[in-house]
Amino acid sequence: MTKRRVFGWAAVSFAVVLSVLLAAPLWAPVLGLGPPAPPARGREVALPGGARVNVIDEGAGPAVVLIHGLPGTAYDWQPLPERLVAAGHRVIRYDRIGYGYSDRRTRDEDHSLDAKADELLELLAELRVESPVWLGWSYGGGVVLRAAEKSAGRPRAVMLVGSIGPVSRAEEADRVLVATESLQRWGLRSGFLARPGMGQMGRLAFSGSPPDWWASHMIATLALPGAVHSWAMETKYLDASALHPEAVTVPAVVVHGTADNLVPLAVGEDLAARIPKADLVEVADGSHMLPITHAELLVERLERRR
Repeated sequence: MTKRRVFGWAAVSFAVVLSVLLAAPLWAPVLGLGPPAPPARGREVALPGGARVNVIDEGAGPAVVLIHGLPGTAYDWQPLPERLVAAGHRVIRYDRIGYGYSDRRTRDEDHSLDAKADELLELLAELRVESPVWLGWSYGGGVVLRAAEKSAGRPRAVMLVGSIGPVSRAEEADRVLVATESLQRWGLRSGFLARPGMGQMGRLAFSGSPPDWWASHMIATLALPGAVHSWAMETKYLDASALHPEAVTVPAVVVHGTADNLVPLAVGEDLAARIPKADLVEVADGSHMLPITHAELLVERLERRR
């Protein structure tokens, strides 16, 4: 066989393999290799501007509102919600607009902390929630800080878990995400192609091995239409330097893992130093995923705020 023929067969083979891979989002679900089924919907709440938000509202007692990170959904928190309900709290968690079953934003520039803070305040007004504790995780902590600044005294207290803050810095991985959004969507829609990357992301987030359920859960929720775009745009339009922790006038607890690979401990230390009524809780060897790995600790710290 001549070199030209060998080269021709190699080119054809490569084209076939590439075509099969590019079409993976179409055939992988048929073979059971696609993304897992996402969790069940909660309750739909319409905000004044018309956007619909997916809300899960459980339990009775003093209200705790959970604001998830980037990316994320209302379903990322287990086992914290069930522990809070068992401790006698009403627990409200929701998909921030752009994720889960909530609506998507129509303008990229609206993927901002300001817009997310307004969304939180509007949602709580619609639900008529009085004096709740706001618990923000990661990017959700930034939402809490911005919302607290916009509505002095609205929450009874705040808890910031692995939260971003004014000294947070964009990482190279964040810029890569924005540049490879289409590639991320393709991998997630295929399901099986996203697993290696999600496994690596899990090891980074948990500073070790993630729970068995975590990778499948993340693939299922991020494969929903528009979720990856929200992730990329929130990353692109994040301006942590605009946060003003000094404006938080209510009692605050800053909980941060010493082994957090995604938001360094120094960010939590800075937040605690700037917020007038803040306590800093350092979790030895704790990762970025404290609501999953240290739910009892978070409940115990919230109970002190009763």
